[in-house]
Amino acid sequence: MALTALAGCGAVQIDIFEQCTIDAVVQPASGYAGDTVIATGAPFSEAYDTLITVGGVRAEVVDIDREQCTKCDNCRAQRGCGGCDDQCVDCIETIEFVLPAAAAGATTLTVFNTFGGSEAIPFTILGGSDTADDTSEDTGGDTAGDTAGDTAGDTADSAGDTATDTTDTGGDTG
Repeated sequence: MALTALAGCGAVQIDIFEQCTIDAVVQPASGYAGDTVIATGAPFSEAYDTLITVGGVRAEVVDIDREQCTKCDNCRAQRGCGGCDDQCVDCIETIEFVLPAAAAGATTLTVFNTFGGSEAIPFTILGGSDTADDTSEDTGGDTAGDTAGDTAGDTADSAGDTATDTTDTGGDTG
């Protein structure tokens, strides 16, 4: 469908096209800046035309994987956004992306691509991360060597802590 608007001396043509709503589920629903997260849903396209924002900050799209989607793609090419559910049953679409350095706390995540955009998806950016040696406070992110809430020395934590953590605020997984 096209609209033609008369403006002054010339005519301007404005094309109108259908935009799909992108359905996406993000797992996990929280993470630290730098963590890799997976979104599943549809319709996804290619990494070069995909924009993911977390708290208004652009995330790095690492990979988009689409398995068994040929029938689904053919249907979408013919019918647009709707009416392809029966053709897309076997299609599995995922986006792998890296969380940006955004403000810690509850926020939203959105996915945009050539097909359209998603609604705001609730997401939580966790505060702190164990990226360097710390000697007084462990803000989380440890993956080995201690348990949440401990005040004992971290000597085998994966981020390289070798000093005694006197305040461990959690986030540990092992």
